[in-house]
Amino acid sequence: MSTITMTIDGKEACVPAGSTILDAARAAGVEIPTLCHYEGCKPMNSCMVCLVQILPDGPLVPSCGYAASEGLAVASDTDEIHALRRDALELLLGDHLGDCEAPCRMVHPNWVNIPEMIRLVAAGEIVQAAAIAHQHAEVYTPRREGVGPYEKVCRRGRIDAPVAIEQLIDFLLPYKVHEKASPAPEAKPWSVRMGALSPEEIEAQGRLASDARRVLPENRECYTLLEAQAEARRCLHCDCRKAQSCRLRHWSQVYQADPMRYRKKHHPYALWDSHAKVLFERGKCIACGLCVQITHNADISHGPTYLGRGFDTHIAPPFEADYSEALGDEQTARRCVEVCPTAALSWRDPSFANEDG
Repeated sequence: MSTITMTIDGKEACVPAGSTILDAARAAGVEIPTLCHYEGCKPMNSCMVCLVQILPDGPLVPSCGYAASEGLAVASDTDEIHALRRDALELLLGDHLGDCEAPCRMVHPNWVNIPEMIRLVAAGEIVQAAAIAHQHAEVYTPRREGVGPYEKVCRRGRIDAPVAIEQLIDFLLPYKVHEKASPAPEAKPWSVRMGALSPEEIEAQGRLASDARRVLPENRECYTLLEAQAEARRCLHCDCRKAQSCRLRHWSQVYQADPMRYRKKHHPYALWDSHAKVLFERGKCIACGLCVQITHNADISHGPTYLGRGFDTHIAPPFEADYSEALGDEQTARRCVEVCPTAALSWRDPSFANEDG
């Protein structure tokens, strides 16, 4: 197979003919951000965060879809390119509907992972949950009377009553902890904030949570295990299910993108939960088209596709089909979740990610 040699940021790269600039960059050890690119899929050129410049005075082009050629010279690490990548990220963030971190975590002075603690209680992983509660207690003493800071920001309170977070902490503190929880971040976590949601949007967000009324200890000062689990299951899971793997969040932090710069009135929050294992949140979709290609290549007739026009363009199954059939078999559904650059497609339960595909 013939090869070509080009340079990127002064580094020489030798790649097979037919490669892209992105291929050459990776061969040369140059990192270029991508969101809509995935090996085995055709270039979409939709996110524009992989922009590079053809030297000496050539155009700015998306590296994932521009062919490498003999003697080509490219710049990928200039102030202008960084600014344009930041612009591209901020445009995507302006229409992004989802909190990276839940309000109950952001209100904590040391950003202890309260949502994870609640989920561990619900799952019966009490020792692990207690490690987070002890981490919390080291820096902050909850109020014992009235409504504490967590309850003030808990979205569940807009439906019926906030999750009794401080009572859950009281339940956990007596447990002995042998291993400490992962340390809280030194800096405030970077997070998109949805802001105020309508009661209908909050109910949609909490569709997977228990619809039980608030559970409080009966004739005691502290929960029993079953009471604590029942109360924990009322949590709406406001934080992102892929907060640690979301590429949009990662690159937004790297380029210090401002999620509020192009913020506009958002479409109503919506959650599709008809699939047995996969959730779809339209507001987090950046229309990269990867799931469209994957399901098309798998010959799924009702796979996700582009619908609407202009600013209303979005990805959804055609003919009002639902995601229970749109993602095909389990292997195809798994690939769609794994390649999704945000949490638009995510696992209903984190344990599904570790199952054999």
